[in-house]
Amino acid sequence: MKADVTKLAYLSGFAGSAIMLSGALVAAVAYRGRGGETYSLFNHYISELGEVDVSALAIVFNSGMVAGGCLIVVFMTALGCYLNSRLGWHASSAGIFSGLACSLTGIFPMDGFFIHAAAAYSFFYSGLISVVLFILVIALDKEHKANKWLLVPGTACAASFASFLLVPYFTQSLDVRTFGIAVARPRIWPIALFEWSVFLSVVTWISIVSAYIAIQKRRHDAQHVWANQAIDPDPGIGIRPSTFVGSTGRPAEKSSLIEDDRVTPRTRSRAS
Repeated sequence: MKADVTKLAYLSGFAGSAIMLSGALVAAVAYRGRGGETYSLFNHYISELGEVDVSALAIVFNSGMVAGGCLIVVFMTALGCYLNSRLGWHASSAGIFSGLACSLTGIFPMDGFFIHAAAAYSFFYSGLISVVLFILVIALDKEHKANKWLLVPGTACAASFASFLLVPYFTQSLDVRTFGIAVARPRIWPIALFEWSVFLSVVTWISIVSAYIAIQKRRHDAQHVWANQAIDPDPGIGIRPSTFVGSTGRPAEKSSLIEDDRVTPRTRSRAS
């Protein structure tokens, strides 16, 4: 059962990341803004890719966010099972909420600005809380369920969330709906750039954690095979390993012999 949950964790993580990233890239290629401009992550919100009245392939982006958000919910649930600690479940719960909010940004695209903004900021705040809690889970882990190097992408992801949420306090507030109409779009818009950094860091973090879990499962399965493999070099004699080395799963040199019921010429001569 635990092995199935582990597999579910990394498969949903890989699939969710790939779907969201692919949907965004496809929609960005076909995008033409109100002023006829092509899409640039330096001065466009990522949510503009899902604006039905503007983005030609908004349906692709929005569908990717809905599906990706649902897979994040699955990933976070399975990750909570994998870590199986009180703090881990708190982190997982915040991540599940973040995944649901992600799906809502696709269900309520940017055309409905205020509902979409509420869903988007719910994703950003709950995502920040989830990642910070996962960082604490890994840092305080004494059972070696997760390698400490996972703190690096986790910290980078948390920093992206925090930077995006703090940028509005230090930059001029602009309404994206007026760009190309009453206000010229800036060539570099910090809040849009930081929003993309959040998206890419989340996709990267989920992918790295998924890859780590997949590698750990593969190693566990390999050790399990070593531990359960019967070595039988002679058809007349079966050798059953009696002890195993825990860290590698390799059989110890000492083995117990199980004699076959068949009588060979050698055993007959000894008996006589």
